[in-house]
Parts: sequence; C-alpha cells; structure tokens
Amino acid sequence: FAPIEGLRIGYNAAYTKTALTSLVSTAIIIPPPYLTGYQLPGVPKFSAGATIDYNWPAFGQWRANVGAGVRYVSKEYVSPPSIQGLPTSLLNTQDPSYATADVRAGLSNDRFQVNLFVRNLTDNRVYTNQNAIQDGLTGGVNGILAVPITPRVIGVSVDAKF
Repeated sequence: FAPIEGLRIGYNAAYTKTALTSLVSTAIIIPPPYLTGYQLPGVPKFSAGATIDYNWPAFGQWRANVGAGVRYVSKEYVSPPSIQGLPTSLLNTQDPSYATADVRAGLSNDRFQVNLFVRNLTDNRVYTNQNAIQDGLTGGVNGILAVPITPRVIGVSVDAKF
C-alpha cells in the first residue's frame, strides 16, 4: 500500500491448519505412536508480518530512508504429538510464540547505499527447534536441545554498484 509518495506499507499473514487425520497401519506399531488431530510439527497455525518504509530527497542526488518491520509466529509443535509415558515417546514440546521488530535508516544515490539497522530490536530471547535428549534405556529426558533466534544485531551495511 502506498498512500503518499515515498511511503510504503506492507502486511502479510498466514493461517495454516494442518493435522494428521489417519495413520498408516505400520505407523501404529513403530514408536512413538502418533496422535491424530494435532497441528503438524514445524507449522505454526498463524504467522504475520508488517513493514513500513519511507524515503525522501535528502540533498543533491542522495535520498534518505527509514523503515521498520515486525513479525509474529505462533507456537508450533516440534515433533508429532505422541502418547506420553511410553519409554520411546518424545516430549510433546512446542516452540513458543514470539514477535520481533527491526528498524533501519539510510542514505542512497545511484551508486552507493549506506544503511544503519537494528534486528530484533527488543532482544527477544526465544528458543526454537527444541528436541528432547532421552535416555535410551529408560526413556527419561536428560535435557533439551534448542536453537535461539538471532539476538539483537546492530550494524551498518554499505552497498556499491559497479
């Protein structure tokens, strides 16, 4: 959406409802016994993002720009939900929902572009892709492996066209 010259506003969203509706007969005897009716792993039910960018003539051949973006991801299962209590079953872990925001500002001309940026402005600390570390004999959980989202990053980028 561009309501005035130099201003651009964008939005996107996704709603995905996906679940196991039935299992192949061999899947029932191969642990873990998965449950039907739950959202598939690695697929958030809802995600959305919004951006706003504004640019204007600064001086000479240079243009200035500022912008921001936010994104949201709802919680999602890490592995297919399964019956708990069996030695070979995985934890029914879910990655938490999270939101992050980015900001940027810069100058550009026909050949050069210089930008200052901050990604994950609020330094939101969220761990995703959780995976249980299970004892092979007892099935007990000894720990959880997880991947953090990128922490706050402050930087400068310089681009040149040749």
